[in-house]
Order: sequence, then structure tokens, then C-alpha cells
Amino acid sequence: MPISYPHHLKPSSSHHTVSVSASCTAKSIPALCFPRAAASSSSPFSSPSSLLKLGRSRRGKNTIGCVPSSVRSEAEASSSGSSGGAAADLAMASVRVTAVATIKVTVGGFLNNLRPSRAIDDIKDLIGRSLYLELVSSELDAKTGQEKPTIRSYAHKVDDNDDEVVTYEADFDVPAGFGAVGAVLVTNKHLDEMFLVDVKLSSSVAADGDDEDDDGAAITTIRCNSWVQPKSSDDGKRVFFANKPYLPSQTPAGLLSYRKKDLEQKRGTGQGQRKSTDRIYDYDTYNDLGDPDSDAAKARPVLGGNKQFPYPRRCRTGRPATAKDPRTEKKGGENYVPRDEAFSDEKTLQFSVTTVRSVLHAAVPAVQSTLIDRDQEFQSFFVIDKLFEDGLKLPEADKLDFLRSIVPRLLQALRDGPGDQVLLFDRPANVQKDKFAWLRDEEFARETLAGVNPYAIELVREFPLKSKLDPAVYGPAESAITADVLERQMGHVMTVAEAVKQKRLFMLNYHDLFLPYVHKIRALEHTTMYGSRTLFFLCADGTLRLLAIELTRPASPSQPQWRRVFTPSTDTTESWLWRMAKSHVRAHDSGHHELVSHWLRTHCAVEPYILAANRQLSEMHPVFQLLRPHFRYTMKINALARSALINAGGIIETSFSPGKYAMELSSAAYDKLWRFDMEALPADLVRRGMAEEDPEAEHGLKLAIEDYPFANDGLLVWDAIKGWVKAYVARFYPDGAGSSIAGDTELQAFWNEVRAVGHGDKKDAPWWPALDTAENLAHALTTIIWVASAHHAAVNFGQYDFGGYFPNRPSIARTKMPVEEPVDADAMAAFLDNPDQALRECFPSQVQATLVMAVLDLLSTHSPDEEYLGGMETAPWSDDEAVRAAYGRFHARLKEIEGIIDARNKDRKLKNRCGAGIVPYQLMKPFSQPETGQEKPTIRSYAHKVEDNDDEVVTYEADFDVPAGFGAVGAVLVTNKHLDEMFLVDVKLSSSAAADGDDEDDDGAAITTIRCNSWVQPKSGDDGKRVFFANKPYLPSQTPAGLLSYRKKDLEQKRGTGQGQRKSTDRIYDYDTYNDLGDPDSDAAKARPVLGGNKQFPYPRRCRTGRPATAKDPRTEKKGGENYVPRDEAFSDEKTLQFSVTTVRSVLHAAVPAVQSTLIDRDQEFQSFFVIDKLFEDGLKLPEADKLDFLRSIVPRLLQALRDGPGDQVLLFDRPANVQKDKFAWLRDEEFARETLAGVNPYAIELVREFPLKSKLDPAVYGPAESAITADVLERQMGHVMTVAEAVKQKRLFMLDYHDLFLPYVHKIRALEHTTMYSSRTLFFLCADGTLRLLAIELTRPASASQPQWRRVFTPSTDTTESWLWRMAKSHVRAHDSGHHELVSHWLRTHCAVEPYILAANRQLSEMHPVFQLLRPHFRYTMKINALARSALINAGGIIETSFSPGKYAMELSSAAYDKLWRFDMEALPADLVRRGMAEEDPEAEHGLKLAIEDYPFANDGLLVWDAIKGWVKAYVARFYPDGAGSSIAGDAELQAFWNEVRGVGHGDKKDAPWWPALDTAENLAHALTTIIWVASAHHAAVNFGQYDFGGYFPNRPSIARTKMPVEEPVDADAMAAFLDNPDQALRECFPSQVQATLVMAVLDLLSTHSPDEEYLGGMETAPWSDDEAVRAAYGRFHARLKEIEGIIDARNKDRKLKNRCGAGIVPYQLMKPFSQPGATGMGIPNSTSI
Repeated sequence: MPISYPHHLKPSSSHHTVSVSASCTAKSIPALCFPRAAASSSSPFSSPSSLLKLGRSRRGKNTIGCVPSSVRSEAEASSSGSSGGAAADLAMASVRVTAVATIKVTVGGFLNNLRPSRAIDDIKDLIGRSLYLELVSSELDAKTGQEKPTIRSYAHKVDDNDDEVVTYEADFDVPAGFGAVGAVLVTNKHLDEMFLVDVKLSSSVAADGDDEDDDGAAITTIRCNSWVQPKSSDDGKRVFFANKPYLPSQTPAGLLSYRKKDLEQKRGTGQGQRKSTDRIYDYDTYNDLGDPDSDAAKARPVLGGNKQFPYPRRCRTGRPATAKDPRTEKKGGENYVPRDEAFSDEKTLQFSVTTVRSVLHAAVPAVQSTLIDRDQEFQSFFVIDKLFEDGLKLPEADKLDFLRSIVPRLLQALRDGPGDQVLLFDRPANVQKDKFAWLRDEEFARETLAGVNPYAIELVREFPLKSKLDPAVYGPAESAITADVLERQMGHVMTVAEAVKQKRLFMLNYHDLFLPYVHKIRALEHTTMYGSRTLFFLCADGTLRLLAIELTRPASPSQPQWRRVFTPSTDTTESWLWRMAKSHVRAHDSGHHELVSHWLRTHCAVEPYILAANRQLSEMHPVFQLLRPHFRYTMKINALARSALINAGGIIETSFSPGKYAMELSSAAYDKLWRFDMEALPADLVRRGMAEEDPEAEHGLKLAIEDYPFANDGLLVWDAIKGWVKAYVARFYPDGAGSSIAGDTELQAFWNEVRAVGHGDKKDAPWWPALDTAENLAHALTTIIWVASAHHAAVNFGQYDFGGYFPNRPSIARTKMPVEEPVDADAMAAFLDNPDQALRECFPSQVQATLVMAVLDLLSTHSPDEEYLGGMETAPWSDDEAVRAAYGRFHARLKEIEGIIDARNKDRKLKNRCGAGIVPYQLMKPFSQPETGQEKPTIRSYAHKVEDNDDEVVTYEADFDVPAGFGAVGAVLVTNKHLDEMFLVDVKLSSSAAADGDDEDDDGAAITTIRCNSWVQPKSGDDGKRVFFANKPYLPSQTPAGLLSYRKKDLEQKRGTGQGQRKSTDRIYDYDTYNDLGDPDSDAAKARPVLGGNKQFPYPRRCRTGRPATAKDPRTEKKGGENYVPRDEAFSDEKTLQFSVTTVRSVLHAAVPAVQSTLIDRDQEFQSFFVIDKLFEDGLKLPEADKLDFLRSIVPRLLQALRDGPGDQVLLFDRPANVQKDKFAWLRDEEFARETLAGVNPYAIELVREFPLKSKLDPAVYGPAESAITADVLERQMGHVMTVAEAVKQKRLFMLDYHDLFLPYVHKIRALEHTTMYSSRTLFFLCADGTLRLLAIELTRPASASQPQWRRVFTPSTDTTESWLWRMAKSHVRAHDSGHHELVSHWLRTHCAVEPYILAANRQLSEMHPVFQLLRPHFRYTMKINALARSALINAGGIIETSFSPGKYAMELSSAAYDKLWRFDMEALPADLVRRGMAEEDPEAEHGLKLAIEDYPFANDGLLVWDAIKGWVKAYVARFYPDGAGSSIAGDAELQAFWNEVRGVGHGDKKDAPWWPALDTAENLAHALTTIIWVASAHHAAVNFGQYDFGGYFPNRPSIARTKMPVEEPVDADAMAAFLDNPDQALRECFPSQVQATLVMAVLDLLSTHSPDEEYLGGMETAPWSDDEAVRAAYGRFHARLKEIEGIIDARNKDRKLKNRCGAGIVPYQLMKPFSQPGATGMGIPNSTSI
């Protein structure tokens, strides 16, 4: 990213380097990274290495492109003295050093000859300009105290005949005094990435300790084994440290900055979406398991970061949220892992081949069954045996499509697979040994000690057994397993009490963990669940006897707890029940094994250690070098697991009993069971009662079962690991007391991050060990290594041996026990008739079983490039002789252990591992050959390679040498030298020294994030520089002196000059009147008055475009192109796409009936209510685009999109919420009344405060002022429960008053075609149950020159004619309410009134100003949507004029409302309610208000939101204006200028009004800001996002009433006759025409829809406006309160006492719920008026 400084701030060379990264929405470019371990400071080169490299370094006989050494070496001259003299000295005193770089040939790297870029790389190789190396000194310059210049040289290719490696060579002239080479910088100038194996440095002068080659030359090897990205996509340099570890405090001075920077690069910024080439390690929750966008049933909770589902963290990918759940990360390509965590080519090939082979195995019976039934059981045990005994022909690949949802990326490999071949499953080891072992109780018991899940069995320490769950919820806590049952099965050799005392009773306890999930799982199809306890007795020969199984179904609302104890039996029926009970327990054990012992405790728990180590431990750190081999491939296999194994719809969910609750259950296990201190093998054994501490015993433990193969062998391995680790720790921390450990900043930061972030949900647990002594450190490191290696091997590599024959370990039990009560008589009869079939039906289906078998085959397989614990392939982690000697002892001990295990497996006394048909226990043997399925690797992972390029962001990096004393970086200037604009997301600055005010990371590095989120224009179209201020707000008086001129200039640029026509790329905010609504040049009938700037039509201001005047009216602005908005006010790409797609969809919806009617008559009514219903019930074919030309005048820019649209398709309108709830709700008076309180226009209803009702208009012009609604009329409708006077006094009379506002426009509107108008008053009575009763409607036509005033009162009636007149009168009022809603409550009071705030804020408040930062999220998209409204909605001939009653006078009426009604001080919700008489102030009441109608959903919910906003704003204001008296507020020049401009310009037509508040106190400021935020967010949400729900079915809210009341005088006899003959048709003729109705419905559909990139009030996507902790804490409280409010609203909507929001057919009131998913949801409060 090109970043320019002003001349006086330009950095110069100094000690400190600041790394700057900018993430922009453009093509992805990999970021710069640095790794590896450091060189000795005592000699020029580090000591020798015996690393077994993947490729070999060779120097060929033929030299290609050799360059003279004077050219090859580019050592920089010293900073002092003449360059010529320095060069001469260098030449005289230099030593020739040769570097040989070994590059591995890879499938995807730069050596792939099939790539187009290969030819360019060959040319670069030919001229020796493809690989650039720099030697870094470990020492600082003695004179300057700065880092010495690097020695540089291009490397030239010398050998590429090897199929595996290619070597490059470079020569350097190293000056005397350069010091030890501590690192090499590598720049890859190829076009593709390369895998660098190592760099060998040799010289003709050997120092003490150096290795020598055959010619006596000194050799040092710098091991790399890392991907180096091309300079074209990186800043070009990677650092690799010499092979000597250093603690942080011991780091040579010349390497300190490289060490720090390398860690900073690996941590990343926490922003943006990761690319496959990145090398960034960061955290995230498990928020990517679900996939709600593809299927709502695949929504899954987020694991981690919340109390309900605690979980470890995984690697952050940064993908965007799903459309349907903002908490869930979107699927897309392969899950990111840092580049060096990916599989090697060998591993990739092995994984792909094995996976294809495994899935092909699974495909055969799976396809055979899926052709009939995917849930089909195996037809017989013979068919099961055929999987291993007979060859089966593979199906055609197209029959495998069902696998796409489970293993989608394998489908192509299957298509390219073996074809017409015969495949067999390999016979698992236990089947080879004993085909019927799965039937034997002894084998069941033995496998708890020597099987694939030896972590579950535990000692019974008390009896009777008791649950810890709540008995009120789950039933009696005490187990049904009695002493009598057990003693009978024990043959009465002892009592249960004696067995417990002698530690002879053991169990598998899957009761408390599983029981809470039983009913949830049972609600799924084709599975079931119980809680279970399984009891064993330790016999004298050391084996376990299986005694009893208890299965439990917990209580539910409809059933009591059911449980039963099953035991071995000679009775045939009981024996089969026993087999089925064992199958259930085996399924429980399989689930526990896969989800807890395997996935959770190894894969999942280890990933945080990897992340923390890479983020906090330098690759020079000895602990990093110790741990690194144990992290190999783990992140990659975990990423793959999240794609196909543990994800929604993945293999675990589809094939294991817990189904979709599998990962929730894993979270519960983490919550209840996981403890770091218990992950050490000895502690785990003690915790389960399987051992007790005994200093005299081997390993310091006495086992409860002496022949416990896993524990016996595992403790050997544990002790070996611990011995090696203790020796390693002692070497680097010789003071065992721990001062060097406690003072090791990197080590402590690593451990703190493991606890506080990686396992952050358990960060406060007291059992975390402190790393304060060598003993504690060694124990913690041993635990990590044990879990990653031996623990994982124990639970992984025997999976196919023990589970490949699935009856031995079924993954799922699909059917209930036939004796479960209430007993299903048919199921019991079928069981009794054919128990064999019943058992097979309980087993996994063919699809499930074979798919799991295939996966187990894959997971049990070692890769050819496996690296084993203690293996010599990873031996020389350090060239330190003491370390290498200790590792040699470790390796030798593991070899001894292999012999010990072999001997044990032949010892007949050890009956749990040796005997007829027994599989010997070999899982703890450290070494293996590929595909033996026996022992453990040090690193665990499988994968397949998929492209994962980031399409969303590109990062640029720059380095700056910032001189001492520069001070805090307050801003960045950005110059865009591209030819196109760019969207700059942010700039992150990091340095090794913190300045005042900067944040610091865990190592004390200063970090400053400058948030930009702005378009930067190219220099050719701009003055070239944009300023972006650091994310610290300043009041004007507090602005740092160095930023004052930038603050001022930025505001001046945004204000502009007020001259010229604006361009779409401008960033200028200026004012104009609404002089662009008319279009007289195109049609004289489209001339419209200017709104604003005159007394006749006062109005707020809008953004100036600067277009010229029309030819026919110099006051009107000419149309031309899209209305200008400043560039940063435009829609995002997501919003643009959503808006375009939704608009096209909506208008296409409208086009269908509209075109059908316009072919005859554009004013055609709907022919029947059935035709109206067809809009929602039947599909209607879209017309050809040329029939849509009538839309050109309304939505001209959409016509082309329509032409390019779906074509010949059928479209439906979605059924609105009220129609879904009650199709006939629109007919009911109760719903009419209810919607005034809980509908889309709750701002209109008001209290009747005096009676009779009187108009304030001139009676000489408009007729008598007093209403025709009399007390008699009202009291009759009230049922004479009280008088009108009493009702007024008791505040029980309410009204919609559309009289004075509409009456002056009645005759004007009536002069238009196909519309009419009355003024109206509508009266309601508040009933005792809190609902409103609709009493009467008065419609009025004012007097004219030819007619007197006409008015009539309509009331509900049982008379048929009066009833139909009542319906028509209601339709008129609804049309009035629709017009008032759209023109006043919605457009005027939110969209229109807010734009001046936006203009004033951008013109007068610097982006550094805290008030600007507070308000900015609430202005998002408002100006753009307003500009679009002026183009197609409120313009002459637009949708409002063509489809709403006021017609061409719509905006004049809006101006009249602004004149008469709008007051800033009344826009606050409490003030609005009081003004309308809907509340009165009451300090004792909640919110300080007592509502006139207690059940007023909008007011009740809205006041919760208002108070939440005000609380947040008050805290914010108090933070920046701590003197509540207001001196800092009154003295804030920018703030006062902003407010003066809002009043004096933006709302200039009301500038002299006395009600404008002064911003002179913190209270007044907070109230004004709360009002602005309320209006922009919650007020708008209340009147916008329910529009389709309530108006989508237009009879409920017609936008226009087109015909007069048939009884209007003088009565039209023909119209009256037609009405009496067919009132249904008369009502439909009064409704909007087909064109009007469908077009408005389409627009309402659009306006009611949330964009996928919506930002919600209190949402965390806009949380960090400031890095100020107090602000962030206050915002956190605001967010939490809004979450609480959601729950309160949900509860209210279920409260049957609240009849205005809960009841049969009632749409619950959710418009004040702050959060929502994308779409038309009828809920959600966006931050801003954004649609």
C-alpha cells in the first residue's frame, strides 16, 4: 500500500520499525512473514546439523548463469566515510561465503512445469535474478548501535536434475567484523511460491565448533522447511534464523527486531479473511459447524465464547457470516490453515488415495441400499460378512451423488477412480482373530482396557450409584442397579460393599453426560438414546466380568422416567435383550470415544496450544522447537474435520447416535470433564480411580487393575517423554527455582494465551498450573506432548481394528429396546418373532455402517511421511550437544519400550492382551510402518487439497524506520496510485516500542489500528492524499498539535466550495432544497414546486448535486444520471447486490398482474378476491420484457435488469405474516384497532382530550369546525357503559385524526383522475381488557364554490348495506393512514429529517470527534436510499404519486406536515407519546412515563429501546465531557458548529423556532444525540420493517381509495345502484388497481427486507468505534441490554394477558427486537435508516 507522509513527518532510519498492513476489498495478495531459529554469537556460523532433509543439496558440475562475485555480493557500504574507500577496505578484508539453497519440488509450487509462469521463471533463473538472499549479522554496529547492513546476493540455479529438489547457489563477500550470521533473509522473485528446505552456508575459514566439508570448509545449515511466497504477492522477505535456540533475554542484539517482527507477522491483525497462502495464526470460536444458508435444518449453535456451550478455540478463517445467522461463519472453499500447517505432497497423495479407496468401499453397499431406502438395515449377517469375504462391483459414479452432502470434494475423485473393479473391505484385526468375538461379554469388557477407548472405564467408589443431575427434571437419582443384582452376577463370591472396598467394581458411566440429551436426540429420525451405566467385576485372573447394564429414559411432560437393568441370562428372550442392551452401550461408547476421548481431548484441545505457540513463542525459542514436531498437520486435519466430519450433516451427525447434537454433547463434556491438569496420563488414571499414587511403585502409581494394557504401556511412554522434556528444560533453564522461567516473557505470554484465549472459557479455573519452576514447566510440556502423540495414538490407530466390523462397535443404535414402557406391542411381537432382525435394525443402516467403516479405515492409516515420537527424522531440533544427547537417550528408551510391549503381548499371564483370539495391544508401540494401523505418530492430520483464494480482501505491507522521538502516530496519509479507486478497510501499525496512548500486545509491542472503511480515489482524479486518523477520538481542544492542520483541512475538503456539479467520486457534503422532484422538461404535467427555502413549502434540506436548471423552470434542477451522494455514502457491494436483486424480484412480482391489466386498462380493478389470492397461492408466468415498458417512468433503471431477468418463469408473492396468521383479519374491526398500537404506523393514534371534536381550520373556507360525531353515536357504540364525558375524563377515548392535515387537499386531489379524497376522524374506545373498540368514522368533503360541506359518520352495523358502507369507510381511512404513514411517519420523520444531521456532522465534526464516531453508524446508507427515493419513489410520476391517494400533491402534503407537526424536541419517543396524550410524565413509573394504554406494544417495547440508547449515550458523553455542567460542551467549537448548522441550514426553515434545545449541558447533549439515534434506528424500524407484513395483502392497507362513498351527496344514482347490486365489486373498485396494488406490494416487499450486510443497533459489528476501554465497556453493556430486551419482547408476545400482541391469529409485535437475520423478518433495528 503506497503511504505518503507529510514532509515534516517523514520517518528516517532509527532503532524502531513500524509494520503497516492495509486490508482492502480487492484481489487477495499474501502477507509478509518471517520464521526459524538463531545463530551463535561466538563464531561466524552455527554448529553442524544432521537434519534428515526431505530433499538433498547438490552442487552440479555445470554452472548456469554464473556471475562475478563483485556483482553477486551487494554488501552495503558503511554509513561513515567515502563509498569508494569503504568498498576497497571491504574487498581487502572480506571472507568469501557460499550459500546453497535447497528447494523442494512440489505439486503446487514454483517448480511445477505445467504453470504458465514457468517460462518467466526460467528466464529469471537464466540471468540469475530469481532468488535473492541476505545474510543478517547477530551483532549491532559498534559505532551506531544499529543493525548492521545485510550482505546481499542473487542465487543462481546450479542443479535441477533431481526429481525432488533443485539447488541454488550464491556467493557473498563478508567483511571482517560482520559477526556471526544469525539469520538469512530470502526473497522469492519467481511468480509462484516455493518450498525452501534449507540454506547451507560454507566458507574457507573454519571457526571453532564449525563442521567442515571434505575440503575443510566451515559449514552451517539453516533449516527452513517452509513455504516462501513470491515477492509479487508479498513484500518479498522471509527471515530464517540459524539453528541455535535463544530465550528472549538471550537473543543477540542484531536479531531482536527480526524475532519480534516475525511473531507480529504470525499473529496477524485479527481482521480480514485469510488466504491459503497466509501464515497467520489467530483464534475463533467453533462458529462454522452449521450451514443455515444451504438448509435451515443445518443451523448449529456456536461452540466457545459463551456459557451455554464452552469450548476450545480453533484457527480463525475470517470468512463472512451466513445470511441467515450472523453468528455463524459462511461456508466457502477449504477451511484456512496457515500455509506451513498444510499437508506435504506425500500426505496429500496418501490422504486422497486412501480416502477414495475408503469411500469406494463404502459406496458399494451404500449405493445398493440407497436405490431402495437410505435407512435400510443389512438384510442378514451374511450380507455384513460379504463386505469382507466377496468382491463387489463398484457402481457407476453418478450413483454416488448422495455422498455429495457428506464428502463433496471427493466426488470428482470418485468419478476419476478405478471404474469397473471389484473391491473388498480388509478384514479388521479382531475379525481375523475371532469372527464372533463381538458376541462375547469377555471381549466387551477387555476392550475397555485394551481397545480403542481405554479412557472411559472408572472405579466404582461408592454404592449405590447416584446421579448428580436434578431429580426433579430427570427422575430419581439413585441407580436401579441393586446389590442383589450385582452379587448374583458375581456368583456371590463377595458382597458389593466388599467389592467396592477391595476396588473390584468398575463401570462405564454414560448416564449424566447423555441423559440431558435423550429427548432431544429421540426427536430426530432414525435414532434413539438412553443414559447408561455398565458394571464390571475384577476377577482373580485380572480380567473383567460384565455384570449389568442399566438403560434410562428420563422423565418428560408426557412420560415418567423409565429405566431397566439388563444382565446376562440363559433365557433366550433375556439373552437377546442383553445383546441389544450391549449394542446400545457400544453405541454410547463409540459416540463418547469419537466426540470426547478422540476429537475433544486430542484434536480440539491441542489446537489452542499450536495457535498460542506460533503467536507468542519465537521460532528461536527452545520451547517452540521442542513442541513444533508435535503440532505437525493437526490444524489441517482439524480444518478438514470441520468440513466433513463434525459439521452439520457431516459423518458424525449422520452416522452416530447423538446426530445433530453431537457437538453440543462434546461441549458439555468439555464443560464438565476437561481439565488441563487431568490430561496428564498419571492424573487421568488417578482421577478415574484406575490408579493411586504410590512413591514405591513403578511410575509412582499403583494400578487398580494390574493388567491394564493401555495404562501399563502408556506409563512407559509417559515416563520416557517426561525424562526427555526434563533434560531439555534443564538445559535451557538451568536454575530449577524458576527465575528464568518466570522472567521468560514469551513463555509466560504463551501460557497466558493458552489459558485466557485458547481455552478462554475455562480461564478462571483454579487448576491451571503456573509455569514458575522447571518441574512445573516440564510437566506441562510433557502433558501437551503426551496428548498430541500417545493419547491420540491410543484412541485413533486402532479404530478400524476394533470398529471396522461394525457389530463390535456400532456407531449408532437406531431403535428402542422392545421392552421400553409403554411397550409397543407390534415391536415386541416382531422382536420375539425375529430378534436377529431386531438387532440388525438397531445397528447402523447400510449407508451409515459402510461410510463409518470407510472413514475408520482412513483414520487408522499412517502416511508414508509420518514422523514418529522419538524418531530420528526429527531428532536434531537443536545443534546443542546436550540436547542431542538427551534426545538420543529418549530415542533409545522408546526402542526399549517396543521390546517390552512385544514381550508383554506374549505373556500368557496377562490375559487382557494375550490369549486365544485376542488382538495383541500394540497401540503404544512408538514406531510403525505405513498402513499397519498399530502405533502413534507425533503429528496427526489428513487432508485433500482445494483452492482457497480469498476473493474479498488484498493486503499491502510497508516498513518504516521511525526515528526516536517521533511520537505517537496520529494519522496515515494514503495515496492511491492505481488507475481505479480502492476501498481501504484499515491500516494496522505495529512497532517494537510503545508510544503513549498506543495499545500493546502481550510482548509490549505497540499496535495502532486506523480504521478507514472509505474509498480512496486514484491520484489522477484527486489531489493524491487522503488522511486517516488513528482510532483515538479527540475533542477539538484536545487535538494533538501535529494533527490540527490535518483535522481542519479534512473538514474543509468535505465541505467543498458550494460550486460546480458533483461527480460520483466526490466526497463533498453540501445543502440544497428539494428542487429536483419535478421534471418539466420531459412533461409539463411533471412540474413540481420546490420544497424548502420558502414559506409556502418549508422542508428540510437534502444533499446538493449541483446539476444545472431545467430549461422550462430555472428553479428546478435538471434530471441526469443517478442522484449524487458522497462516495462513502454509497451502498456496499453486498447492499447493492441485495437491493438490485430484491428490487428486480419485487418489480417482477408486480409486473405479472400489472401487465395483464395494462393490456386492457391500467386502472383495472381486481376481478375478484380470488384473483387477489392468486397473487399468493398460484404461480403466474412472467410476461416478456417489452410488455413492461409502462414501468419506465417509474423505475427506469430497472427496466434493463428486468429485460435481463429470469425470463419465462413463474413467480409468487410471499404470503404476508398477517395473512399467514388469519386470512380474514383485514375484515375485523378489532384488527383495524389493534394495528394502531402494534402495526406499521403506531405514531398516529392520539388521546381525545376534549369533546366535541373541533377543527382548527378556517370554517369560512372549509365549513363548520365541529365534528359530526356526537356523544349519542359514541355512547351507543360503547354500549352505554359510560358517557363520552366520563370516557374523556378517564382517558379511554382515542382517535386517528386525518382531518385538518388532509382537508385542504381534498378538492385538489379530487381533480386528479382515478382517485378521491376525504378528510377523516376515527374514534376508538379503550375496553377493560386493554384492547380498542372501533366506534365511528367521520368522512368529510369540504365546501367548494359549487357544493356545501358534506360529511357523514359511519359506524359498525348489523344491517347489510350499512355494514358494506362501514367496510368502504374503513378502506378510506386505511388509505389515509397509508398515505400519512408513508409521507409523514416514515419518509418525513426519518429519511428526510435525518439527512441534515448527516450533512452537518460530516461538514462540522472531524472524524476524530467522539460525537462523529458515535453518530456515524447511524447514518449508514441513509443518503443513498434518500437519493434513490428522489429518483423513483417521491419524484413526479414516481411510485408514491401513481399509487397513493394524494397523487401529485403527496410531497406538498408532506411539506404541510413538516410545517404544522415536526419539532425536534418532539421526535424523542417519550415526548412524542406525551404530545399525543398516549402517556403522561410520572417519575414513579417505569421509564418515567405512565401510558394511557398499558398494552401499547410499540410504546412498551420502544421505551425499553429508548432507555437503552439513552443509557449508552449518557455513558459515552460522560466519558468525553466529564464536566456535566457543560463548559467543555459549550466550548466545543465543532459540536456547536454542527448544531448551529443543523438548525440554521439543514432545518433552516424552522431555525427561529423556540423549541430547539441548546447543547449546553451533558444532559441536553445526551438527549439530543439519543433523539437522533432513536429516529435513525428504532423509529425507522418501527415504521418500515413491518410494511410487507401488514400491507403486503393490500386489502388490509390499501394505498389509495379510488372511488367516492356511494352515499356521498349529491348521490350518484347509478353508482348507488351498482353498489347495492354488487358491493363486493364496489369495494374492489375502491381498492388500488392491479397495477397500483402489485407495484406497491412489490415495493413494500423490498423496503421490508434486511440486507445481508445490515448493521444492527448495539451489534458487535460496529462495537469498537473507539479503543477506549470505558467506551467499549459501556457499549458492551448496551449490547447486553438489547439482548435482554429481545427476551423481554419474546416473553411479552407469549403473555396471553397482553391481547394487543398475543392471541389467535395475531401477528406478534417484534418490530422493536433489535437483531434479525437478513430478509423480510418483521424484526430487527438497523443502526440507520438504510432502506
